[in-house]
Amino acid sequence: MDKMVSDFQRAMGIKTGMAFTPDNVNELALNMKLIREEAYELDDELAYAFMQMADGKRPDNLDKIYKETADLLYVVFHFTNAFGIPIQKVFAEVHRSNLSKLGPDGKPIRNNDGKVMKGPNYRPPNMQKFVEQHDRQLELPLEEQA
Repeated sequence: MDKMVSDFQRAMGIKTGMAFTPDNVNELALNMKLIREEAYELDDELAYAFMQMADGKRPDNLDKIYKETADLLYVVFHFTNAFGIPIQKVFAEVHRSNLSKLGPDGKPIRNNDGKVMKGPNYRPPNMQKFVEQHDRQLELPLEEQA
């Protein structure tokens, strides 16, 4: 999916591979706005579906839920491409960490709401290695890396 977003960014002349530095603050603000807008739109559609399901009906807005879900992913991938976040590797690291949440018996530990909780063998994701790799690729001076 990020390849399709990269194609869009190239076609539209949108900058990619930017650093998290003050000179890119406007681009970061735009990405924040786009993500927030799409998240709100998806949330609105999910709330509508929830109300219909609570009334014993099948939601009649599934097409809108699908579209808003894709729009949210699109702007998130736009953000990761714009700022050079290696999302496939980052996602794999978070996945590895999430699987370490299992309890000693190899089963998930859940709270009363059904959320999977961190077990005793939980290992948080190591994002620092990706940050350092990104900084090296952009050849940021040490003072900008802090």
